Amino acid sequence: MKGDILLFGGLINLMISSVAAWYAWSIYMNERANYLKYIAFYTATFNLFMLTALIITYMDGHPPEYLSFDQRWVLRESAFLVLSLLQYTLVSLMMAITLSFLKREILVWMKLVCGFIGVTILAGYVLLMILYWQGIAPSGLRIGLHLVADNGILLEIPILLLLIILSFSTLDRKSRALAQNFGLLYLTRYLLASIAIVYMIQFQAGDVANVLIINLFILVFNIVPFVWFRGVYHPRLASMLVQASEQVHSLEKLAALGLSKREIEVAEEVIAGRSNQEIAGALFVSLSTIKNHVHNIYTKLGINSRYELINISMGRSVKGEGG
Repeated sequence: MKGDILLFGGLINLMISSVAAWYAWSIYMNERANYLKYIAFYTATFNLFMLTALIITYMDGHPPEYLSFDQRWVLRESAFLVLSLLQYTLVSLMMAITLSFLKREILVWMKLVCGFIGVTILAGYVLLMILYWQGIAPSGLRIGLHLVADNGILLEIPILLLLIILSFSTLDRKSRALAQNFGLLYLTRYLLASIAIVYMIQFQAGDVANVLIINLFILVFNIVPFVWFRGVYHPRLASMLVQASEQVHSLEKLAALGLSKREIEVAEEVIAGRSNQEIAGALFVSLSTIKNHVHNIYTKLGINSRYELINISMGRSVKGEGG
């Protein structure tokens, strides 16, 4: 029964996580802010991470009988290798999200550090398997690698705290609220996880109860992107769109910045909150034509997102906007 509940709950969470990743990516395709892209990648990677953890847990309870003990051992350690690499990919993506919120570039040395960590983990597991096949029992190395596999994702906590702290001095009021709410929501996951762990230890919940708690915990992780988008991101975008629509001089300002009459029409639709597909239908042109116009608008104005276009139309500086 434990295995059935685990499998069923895992599949449900996998479906929710897939929808969350698609939802985040669809918003990025419309808004084109860099942090939205990394949030979509993060959500998709968490999907793979969860699937790998599910496979490992299920294998522990239902080891493949057709495999020898050595083959099962290698298969399990290989799964832990994938789990470790996915965890540090999640940490790297969270760092990319933080830097994008703060309008900082992802520097070469940061990429090198992330790559070095990944190669080190890979080398450690390869060494573990080689030693195992040589008849050596590298328990210390195995324990160390499993600590990495089990706890690497906790590095997200200081990264999220860094986002919240630096946003005070780096971002304007509205962008700061957007970044801080993101950080607090994602930190809440770890608070809830801690409560769940304490509950399982304190009350010695049975196997079935533990599986249900774990599935509930994963569900919370999966719905956090929806909560942030629906509760924080969309209301802020709507507020900015209302303010932009009240700026009667916006079109004249855009014309003064060198946009053509057609580009101003497209920019007005973008500022009004319409998607590229909706704009194409309203102006009776193809979607690719609208995408070209939007690209030209962003290039001429030196911006990368809808938020920055709204700020320009309102006569405000784009400095400090996430994207």
